[in-house]
Amino acid sequence: MNKILIAAKYLVIAGIIGFAAFQITMHKSDQRKIMIVHSYYNDMPWVNEIDEGVARALDNHRGESSKIQIRTHYMNLKNHPDCDYYSNQAHDAYLNIKNWQPDAIVIFDDLAQALVGFNFTHFQVNADETTRRKTAEEMLPWLMNSGQCTDKKKANGESLTLEDFSLHVTRETMAMGEYKPTIIFAGVNGTITRYGYDHANHVFGIFEHKNYEAILDTLVTLKQSLNSEATVVRQLNDTSATAQVLVDLNDNGNQKTSVENIWHSKGLVESEKISANDFYEWRDSVIQADQNNEMLLISNYQNLTVDICDNQQITMFSNALTDSHCLVNLNDIPDEAPNTNQCTRFDICADALIQWTDLNSTQFPPLGTNTNFVSDGGMMTLVVSGIEQGEVAMEKALTALFDTTQTIENSKANRFAIGLNQSLLEYRNISLPAIYPSYSKELGRFINFSETQYFSRELNTNNEQ
Repeated sequence: MNKILIAAKYLVIAGIIGFAAFQITMHKSDQRKIMIVHSYYNDMPWVNEIDEGVARALDNHRGESSKIQIRTHYMNLKNHPDCDYYSNQAHDAYLNIKNWQPDAIVIFDDLAQALVGFNFTHFQVNADETTRRKTAEEMLPWLMNSGQCTDKKKANGESLTLEDFSLHVTRETMAMGEYKPTIIFAGVNGTITRYGYDHANHVFGIFEHKNYEAILDTLVTLKQSLNSEATVVRQLNDTSATAQVLVDLNDNGNQKTSVENIWHSKGLVESEKISANDFYEWRDSVIQADQNNEMLLISNYQNLTVDICDNQQITMFSNALTDSHCLVNLNDIPDEAPNTNQCTRFDICADALIQWTDLNSTQFPPLGTNTNFVSDGGMMTLVVSGIEQGEVAMEKALTALFDTTQTIENSKANRFAIGLNQSLLEYRNISLPAIYPSYSKELGRFINFSETQYFSRELNTNNEQ
């Protein structure tokens, strides 16, 4: 009898465990899966703002929140502009998505659209494999430039291939079968044509296009405060993927005409766009703009490097690297670019670069359109809201999964943020309308004192005496 009771007890326990496991399995099977893919890492304020926007959208849909599983993948490409790293990250993301098979993939910023979104884009019937291959091949030079692909293959005279970036162009290599996730893009600075999204019917999103009217209005306001006669604006950037996308967008058809009309209406003229390959080109452009009394507009600058060839200087700069392994003592860099390949390449610290640029722009302060510009030492920045990008992207994903009757349209950025360094405004005797500092304070982007800036200026003044 005791044995029977014991056996019955274990049967009951096993039944309870089995039922609970069944319930959990059924609950998970009812859940929809969303994979979030970031081009960069959460050490960037931009990424943190996007994540905050995603959280807001989920908070606004608490009913659906219990019905979804979310995984986040940070590709960290900004900190590793390297072809091999790009390929590894693209391959990892591809395998993770293929194995987990999320119902929706939410992808932020341009690089991840190319390295991840493209691979899961189903081209419509009228776009054959040839079209897909052509799209991928047109992305190659852009990825190579962004990835600073001075790698072994290129050094040996070999051509980089689609496989080097894990770009899948045939149904066999894609091995996706009927798997067709909804793709939501955000943080796209140019067009979606580059990634083949225009050939698909399951891709939606929000663009990150800059508001040139607001940017040029701000330049005019700065002009008036400084009683400046400057009318020419020089756009200065590095050669990163985002910088190249901006150039391509502004040089493209209707967008170019639209932007040119805005410039004309503000009484401003755009000079040549400069994509500096290294610090030598950046320095020359800043000095030239200052001599010509041109206004600098800066968006992308975090990927700038410099080649040092003198052995004594290589040792000096190597010993002076920061914990982030980048250079801050930019005034010690030689006056001329090297004409030899026997050099050592150093990364330039972003904050040191912006502080140097501001110090050497004596006629007109540079205006930024980058989230980090003010914290890196700039006076003022106007940026697209990362919170809006994250919130709208996740809203679109939730709509696609839970409200299939609603039509999803692509949208443009409507919210913008202002960042100010009040100390630098006072240093240049610039007075702005009250709405600028008020809005930047409300957003937490108002800096009232910068010890580094004042210290740098004091050193600069002493050196000139």
